[in-house]
Amino acid sequence: MAKQEQRFYDSFMLVLGIFAGLILGIIFMKAFMGVSDGAAMGPDPTTETMVEERIRPNLYHAELGFILDEVQ
Repeated sequence: MAKQEQRFYDSFMLVLGIFAGLILGIIFMKAFMGVSDGAAMGPDPTTETMVEERIRPNLYHAELGFILDEVQ
């Protein structure tokens, strides 16, 4: 029975070591890669247009009864 127990222990420690190595590898990779905020890629015109459309104020004209597209 001791041989089976030793084999189980060796296999378990091998799997545990692989998982620990993967976790440590991910942690070190994130630590040494540096933080990227997307500024290096430059602005995307499509995204800028979408943001401008989303934050542009819509003005409701009470007398005309509809939303004005542009401020006049």
